[in-house]
Amino acid sequence: MNLDLENKVCPFCGNIPDIEDYDFCYPVTRDKKVWQAGCIICDAFILGGNKEDAIVKWNKRYDTNK
Repeated sequence: MNLDLENKVCPFCGNIPDIEDYDFCYPVTRDKKVWQAGCIICDAFILGGNKEDAIVKWNKRYDTNK
């Protein structure tokens, strides 16, 4: 899946996760209705309804001005 999204750095450790890396964003339920996006360095994460939603939420979580 090639998402046209810019990924933000982790607000806790500064790591820049790779959107295409399965370790950054993956389904946490078998039916793929809940996805987790997070940092593999410090284990910060956020949940979303699909891959794009989780990544968008990750980016909004980082940018506190939104």
